[in-house]
Amino acid sequence: MRRLLLALLLCVPSVLQAQDIADYDYENLRLGGIGVDFGVILPTRVESTLSLGARADLGFLGPGVRIMPGIQYWSSALRDPEFQGARLADLVVNLDAHYVQADRVGDPYLGAGIALHILNGSGSGITQATEDLLDTISPGVNLLAGAAMPLGPQLRIFAEARGVLATEIRYAALSVGAIYNLPQRSP
Repeated sequence: MRRLLLALLLCVPSVLQAQDIADYDYENLRLGGIGVDFGVILPTRVESTLSLGARADLGFLGPGVRIMPGIQYWSSALRDPEFQGARLADLVVNLDAHYVQADRVGDPYLGAGIALHILNGSGSGITQATEDLLDTISPGVNLLAGAAMPLGPQLRIFAEARGVLATEIRYAALSVGAIYNLPQRSP
């Protein structure tokens, strides 16, 4: 997991250095699509679990740089036997940038982003003091790779691998989903 994240971190600067500040244009940012995703979370402190998320496609900030904010939720049992019966839930708000290679089959992308993890501990296996430690808001970073395949003009499906590093939790995630492309308005 750490080696994969390190490899992705080393790739991101080389991808971004091809961009010039003049290439970025905020006028192209608009709500272009909405989507859902389902996945598997493989965290370090809790049992593996399923996740549910939603995301928005805000279009391209610059050549090949797509902005994708999203929200995700998962909940699972803590692995520590001292906290048997305790659960940790995570509501994640993401802001990711994907570098899309649109000239390739499947529109592969590499990306990075920032996140805010709203963690909540609950259950019979924790005390009030432990619950206070588990109930936190934790900033984090995301590294991701994936591919999106159009299924007609209005729908794209995607598969994505994501590494998440936050102050309170770390995990790898695999997800699949679909994005409905909103009709473009004429100026």
